[in-house]
Amino acid sequence: MKNILKLLAIGFFAFGVSACDPMDDIYDDLPNDDSTTIDNLNKVPAVANYTLADVDYEYSSNDSIANNKYFFEEAPAIDYLPEIINEVFLADVGAETRVTYNYLYPLDTVTKEYPHYEVDSSEYGNDYYNFSSHGNLYNLLSSKHPNAKRADLAELTYAWRSSGTTDTVTYTFACLEPDEWTITYKLSSEEYYSMEQSYPNFSNTDDPKRYVPVFIETLSEYQYAQPGDRAYIVYVVYGDEFPHILQLEKEQYQWKVIESAYPKTASLTANGETWSVAPPIDFVTTTQTNDREYTLTSADYEMVGNGQYGNFDNESTVIEKISTILKANFEDIEVGQVFLVHYKFYSGAVEDRSINLEAIAKE
Repeated sequence: MKNILKLLAIGFFAFGVSACDPMDDIYDDLPNDDSTTIDNLNKVPAVANYTLADVDYEYSSNDSIANNKYFFEEAPAIDYLPEIINEVFLADVGAETRVTYNYLYPLDTVTKEYPHYEVDSSEYGNDYYNFSSHGNLYNLLSSKHPNAKRADLAELTYAWRSSGTTDTVTYTFACLEPDEWTITYKLSSEEYYSMEQSYPNFSNTDDPKRYVPVFIETLSEYQYAQPGDRAYIVYVVYGDEFPHILQLEKEQYQWKVIESAYPKTASLTANGETWSVAPPIDFVTTTQTNDREYTLTSADYEMVGNGQYGNFDNESTVIEKISTILKANFEDIEVGQVFLVHYKFYSGAVEDRSINLEAIAKE
């Protein structure tokens, strides 16, 4: 800030000594202490989609977010993402953006294992009674476990066709997100012994992150892995109720353990002064009974450029402007909610009007 003020001072001085500079009139119109202009010097207009860069996290007032470059349960995006975006984008009235950020979303701690299941012939969806695509497998898992959460495990026995041969195989699958599954590799008893463990598990004093990245180099399943490929290894630690999942990614010459930061996306809306997390929604007129009721204030009209008279005077922009106002004032809007909104409209005379608007998912 001191450097910015210094540069501004130099700029004012330079223009002051140049009697013929055409910018004089512009600077004459600026307030003597325009803190808003100074605060916005390094900001740009919002873009539709944005992914936080490492340097952006440093704008957070939470030290853990700033240092680790991710949000987490005790410091969620709804509380700490807006302050970062306030430093990146101008908070123009009605501006919207979708921001992708890192969230510490544990994958390693399993909390649920579904019972072992053998796929029935009717579930393959073809006349060959086998799977040849992991996508079809994952679709089956999503249909059987629609309420699965991240790090849930499911073990399947099924017929798998590859290179002209069909075999009956059994694998464990991990849920990454609702309706998103991945195949895993479950360590066998013999493989623990090969990693110098005395029992068919890791001891609670050994770190699997040290053993597993080296061990999977010996597995045929991963011998042709390319940089960027991922592996999910299921392992057991002595004394723990549930198994764990280790997520790895192939680098150029070795495997690297991936911590549990996971990309998520949030929608934000600006009200002219600041940003807030808001659902990606639109509003449409409806005849449904309202859940909520709101009367526009003077500040609301000011927000959307109608502050001089405190009313609307253009039928075609009413829904758009009220939508902007609702999203700026209510951070907890849910799809399906209906707002009864009272506002003033000028059509030769000022009259009171009302409109029912339903929140719908934004396309």
